[in-house]
Amino acid sequence: MKAIKKIMKAFEKNKGPNPLFSFLDILNVLEVIWKMKVIGRQKLSIETGLGEGSIRTIIKWLKKLDLIESTKLGCKLTKRGTRLIQEIKSKIGPTIPVSKSFLAIGDSNVGILVKKVGEKVKNGIEQRDAAIKAGAIAATTLIFRKKSLILPSISNSINKEWPKLAKEIQQIFQPKENDVIIICSAKNKLLAERGAKAAAWSLIE
Repeated sequence: MKAIKKIMKAFEKNKGPNPLFSFLDILNVLEVIWKMKVIGRQKLSIETGLGEGSIRTIIKWLKKLDLIESTKLGCKLTKRGTRLIQEIKSKIGPTIPVSKSFLAIGDSNVGILVKKVGEKVKNGIEQRDAAIKAGAIAATTLIFRKKSLILPSISNSINKEWPKLAKEIQQIFQPKENDVIIICSAKNKLLAERGAKAAAWSLIE
C-alpha cells in the first residue's frame, strides 16, 4: 500500500484548514470511476454524494497525480489509477448488503471484508469510531479464525452461539484465515458504505 500512503500524505499536506472532502472521498471517487469506466462530473457527484465543487477539486487533484484523465465522455482512470485501485482491491473487498440482525441495526446495512488483518483488531472500537465519524450509526468487527467468526470481547465463536447468522455471513463474504469482516449500519446505503470503508481503512493505515 505504499502508493496509497504517498497519496494520503500528499492530501494531508495540501488539504487546507477546512477541507470539504476527506481522503476517503478521494478513494471513493476513484472507485466509482473504476466501476463506471467513464463518468461525467454530474453523475460522479450523484454517485458519491459530494457537491460538484468538491468533485471539480478532486478531479483536478487526481489529474495532477496522473490517476485520472478527461475524455469527451467524462473521466476515466489512467494506467497508474487502475493499478492503484487494483492494489486496494487486493486488500479490501466490495461493500455488500447484509440482512438486519443484532449485528446490523440500521435502515441500511452493509459488510466489507479486509484481508489478513485480524491481528490489528483489538476490540473493534477503533473501527466503530471510524465508521461513526464517516456517518454510520454502528459498526461491528468480526475476525475469521480457525473456521469461526469471532466477535471481540463478546463471543469466541458466533458459529456456536448464532449458527444461522454465522453461516449467512460466511456464505456472503467467503472469509479466509485472519480476514476481518466489518458490518456497518446507517440510515441510508451511501452512509453505510462510507462507514464500512472508513472502518476498513482504519485497519490499513
